[in-house]
Amino acid sequence: MILRSTGSRIIISGLENIPSDRNFVVVSNHQGNMDIPVIMHSFPLTLSFMAKKELAFFPFFNIWILIMQCVFIDRKKVFRSKRVIEERLAAKDKNPLLIFPEGTRSQSEKPGKFKTGGLHLIYKSEKNILPLVISGTYLAWEKYKKISPAKIHITILPLIPNPEMHNLEFRKFVEMLENRINKELEA
Repeated sequence: MILRSTGSRIIISGLENIPSDRNFVVVSNHQGNMDIPVIMHSFPLTLSFMAKKELAFFPFFNIWILIMQCVFIDRKKVFRSKRVIEERLAAKDKNPLLIFPEGTRSQSEKPGKFKTGGLHLIYKSEKNILPLVISGTYLAWEKYKKISPAKIHITILPLIPNPEMHNLEFRKFVEMLENRINKELEA
């Protein structure tokens, strides 16, 4: 219903890159408020995401978040949030987690710099990474400050297996991941 209200068109590519097991984390750029509804609509599996703890008290939305097995974090309690995310990454039979390493919406086609906190937790885990590139969602709201039709592209890039990550030093791994997503945005 939210997506229809914008009159946007969604184009999805790379569905064949989604692995059959759930041992992966989706890492995506973050352009706008429409990112999560567009990804949830487009992705064939239910994904979980990290949500600030205040959303646990938002009526109806909180039930949806709990059903999706999302992780509530308290941005003021970094160590507790880190522990909650580590536990979630260690879980074997949960929905894949979706993270936005930029931390906040870029509100443009140009991505923000990746923050390394969440990526470091993934790097230390046994999860594979499925890079996802989203383009055009900022046009559906942020650019014009009103609901507007947009052409939105979702591109699922090839999986980065855990061993491939660990063949790189952490900073090089972050640089490689950021470059893959940015290269697709530039295409």
